[in-house]
Amino acid sequence: MKKFSNISGVKVGEAPKVVEQKDEVNEFKHSIMQLMDNFLTIQSYGSARQEIMMTTKIVGKELFVEALTDLLSQKTNESVVESLESLKSTVRDWKAIEEKIESIKTEKVNIKAENKINQIISKYGDDEGSLELYMEQYTSKLNTQEANEKYLIVEAMSKKSNNKLLRIISNSLSKKITK
Repeated sequence: MKKFSNISGVKVGEAPKVVEQKDEVNEFKHSIMQLMDNFLTIQSYGSARQEIMMTTKIVGKELFVEALTDLLSQKTNESVVESLESLKSTVRDWKAIEEKIESIKTEKVNIKAENKINQIISKYGDDEGSLELYMEQYTSKLNTQEANEKYLIVEAMSKKSNNKLLRIISNSLSKKITK
C-alpha cells in the first residue's frame, strides 16, 4: 500500500482528485474568433461616408468557425475509422468495432443546411403562422429525397434543443415526405 501511495501521490484512504476536462472544441472556436477579431479589418479605398462605414459588419464568422471545426473533426474521424479498421484483424470483437465506426460515420452534420434552417427560424420565428406559410411554400419546391434529408437534419437539431419552431419545420417536412 505504501508503494502505491508513493507512486500515485494519493494517500490510500483518500479519493483521488477529479480533474476537470475542458471542452477543447469550444476553446478552439473561441481562439479562432479572437484571431479573426484581431486580424480581420475592413478597408475602404476611395471616399466613403462615415455613416456607411459605421454600420459595416463582418457576417459569417461563427459559420466559418463551425465549418472549420467540422472539417478538422472529419479529418480526425477519418483517421480514427482507419485505425479501427486496422484493429478488426487483430481483435476478435469486430462487431463492437463496426458499431463504433458506424457511430462515427453518422455524426457528420451538414453545417450549410443547419445554417439555412437557423436563418429560416430567425427570419420567420416571430410568428408561427408565417413560419408555417413559408414552410408550405418551401416544401412544395422540394422533392421527397431532399425533404427527407432536411427532415433528418431538423430532427438532429431538435435533439440538441427543444425548440417548438423546429417541431413546426419538422412537421411540414414530414408531411412532404408522406405525400
